[in-house]
Amino acid sequence: MSEAIIHFQMKHVNIINLHCWERVDNKLTLFMEYCSGGDIKGNIDRIKGKEALNYFSQLMDGVAYLHSRGVAHRDLKPENLLLTAQKVLKIADLGLAEVFLMNGEEVQLTGTVGSRAFMAPEVIKGPTYYGPPIDLWSSGVVYFNLMTKGRPWEQAAPEDKIYKMWHDKDEELNTLIPWCWLSESCRSVVDILLEPDPQKRLCGWKKHR
Repeated sequence: MSEAIIHFQMKHVNIINLHCWERVDNKLTLFMEYCSGGDIKGNIDRIKGKEALNYFSQLMDGVAYLHSRGVAHRDLKPENLLLTAQKVLKIADLGLAEVFLMNGEEVQLTGTVGSRAFMAPEVIKGPTYYGPPIDLWSSGVVYFNLMTKGRPWEQAAPEDKIYKMWHDKDEELNTLIPWCWLSESCRSVVDILLEPDPQKRLCGWKKHR
């Protein structure tokens, strides 16, 4: 029920619209708007250039709206980003969403939730973390996916060799596929959104926006 309550309060062009819900035999069914364009994951190979940047911009508009309402999505990934026939991106699946503002005060969240490849390092490390920075991180992985059609690493943890290279600022990383496919301008966005320190990540993105 918490998903329905949170979702029903969200009204934004880049958040999928929840029409209504009903409970039958103790099972909650949500009725959402139909997105005939599928999801970003299913379309990733054909999304290029300005279209990719447009979808990323829409994603960040939707994320900014969620955060302005005190909600962190916590599971941003290509499968949860749907497209309408008019190429409008819709953030879907608020099943793991959590409120991070309580009486005007920001509180830390808990739980290792989301999809491993898109989780921020502080989520994997646990046990607590702040909401907005983890959504920015996941958005950064989505951006990397849109720009290169690949993923930066399997998980943002020290045992992942590629992530360790990133964390340690190893220049050899720039020679590896798909990292070598990033343009200089794209790399600057990646540097901000995939900043390991969540506070620097948040401050860096605010300045960038």
